[in-house]
Amino acid sequence: LKKAAEYLKQGRLVAFPTETVYGLGGSAMANSDAIPKIFATKGRPSDNPLIVHIASRSQLDSLVDPSYKNRLPRCYTTLMDKFWPGPLTLLFPTIPGQQVSEKVTCGLRTVGIRMPAHPVARALLAISNIPLAAPSANTSGRPSTTKASHVAFDLEGKDEPACILDGGECSVGVESTVVTALSDGTDTSGKETLRVLRLGGVSPENLQCCIDEAGLSEQVSVQMEAYTPSTLLPDKAMNVHIAKDTFIPSTPGMKYKHYSPDAKVILVQRSENPSAVSLSKVLSPLKGKKVGILHLENSPLLSALKAQDLGCLSISMGTEGQYEEQAARLFSGLRSMDEQHVDVILVEAVKEEGLGRTVMERLRKSAG
Repeated sequence: LKKAAEYLKQGRLVAFPTETVYGLGGSAMANSDAIPKIFATKGRPSDNPLIVHIASRSQLDSLVDPSYKNRLPRCYTTLMDKFWPGPLTLLFPTIPGQQVSEKVTCGLRTVGIRMPAHPVARALLAISNIPLAAPSANTSGRPSTTKASHVAFDLEGKDEPACILDGGECSVGVESTVVTALSDGTDTSGKETLRVLRLGGVSPENLQCCIDEAGLSEQVSVQMEAYTPSTLLPDKAMNVHIAKDTFIPSTPGMKYKHYSPDAKVILVQRSENPSAVSLSKVLSPLKGKKVGILHLENSPLLSALKAQDLGCLSISMGTEGQYEEQAARLFSGLRSMDEQHVDVILVEAVKEEGLGRTVMERLRKSAG
């Protein structure tokens, strides 16, 4: 940890575990030389902003626009009390180039900040005393890294990172949820809107529950953006807004195809609709190919696929309804399939509730 902290102070990058995924971190401060190295090492588009990780709330002072410190949204303190440290990122107003490198924010006047819960991440942030910009430590577009070995595989032969801190397998397994309640000044009702910009390790239901428990439901509404449900609609209490393709992303994961293994991904969902595509029609072009299946335990789909005698490699994503388990196994399962050199991965759809929404959002992007 001390050696890694020294690398960070020298402007180098360090890969480290968080409870969500492994991050590729470098100093987020305005004088940092590390940020271009992050984009170059990952092959990441330069208009895709980075999230900043901190060790304590006191570090917010060096990152947030001073004129906003006493007038942040009322729900922010409630959310930080509940979910920090943890897999929740909040957007804060900042002055790019003064507190935070404008390469982190891509020139925007907001920055995503979170406090990770993993003890190795917390220790690294505390020992280095540097807020770290840290996207997932994978090659851009690939499934995110949930083990140190994933990082080593993706970044082998690169000049960075200087080192990889191995903290075991990530417990959450998907990136942080990103939210904002910053106002654009158009709403004069006085009610805050907490917008979910990226689904992640904290579900919209958990956010709503937190708001309700704090007695803020009359003052704060929860909405989801950039989310396309397949058949099941989100809870009626939550509004849905679909983002357009032509916009400047305010947070990672809003614009580009992500999370894709080398194999082709086909998302399979059971349907009672008689006009739905039959399983045999899906499987017909796959004869002679090496097929992998990511499935739920005791799934009728798995039985049907085995009956087709494709010789499939199967990996369980967990029990139906256990969304935390499914999220934790998702990226590792996709990467395991690549390690087995399958040509096609059939993935069973899960219900779109709780973290199931996050799993399905990631799968849609994996399938393109």
